[in-house]
Parts: sequence; C-alpha cells; structure tokens
Amino acid sequence: QCFSQGSDVWIIFGIGLNVNNEHFNDEIKSTATSLSLETGKKYNPKQLINPLTKNIIGSFHKIFNS
Repeated sequence: QCFSQGSDVWIIFGIGLNVNNEHFNDEIKSTATSLSLETGKKYNPKQLINPLTKNIIGSFHKIFNS
C-alpha cells in the first residue's frame, strides 16, 4: 500500500522468502524454491535480515532519487 501526506510518501509492503524450505505443498511445488535449494547451503534467517533490508532500502533510494 502507498500513502502520502504532503510531500511524504509511505509505502508498506511485504515479501516472503523461502530460506531453508525443502518441501512445498502440491499447489506450488512445481514453481516454488528456496535459497537453500538454489545454493545447496543452509542459512540462519536472522543473519539475512540486515543485508536484505539494506538492499531493499538501497533499491528504493535508487528508484525515488532518480
């Protein structure tokens, strides 16, 4: 969702990231994947939060400052 007040713009969004998932339900198993399945590694989800957040914020800065 996007909200504005004066010159301020607020965006609320959510993402889902399959980190260490190996099995998916029948509805999505033909297209779903996870970071672990793609790389062959296991991840600590808590260690992904900061890099992911920084990347998303950086992308927004590029979009809105261009």
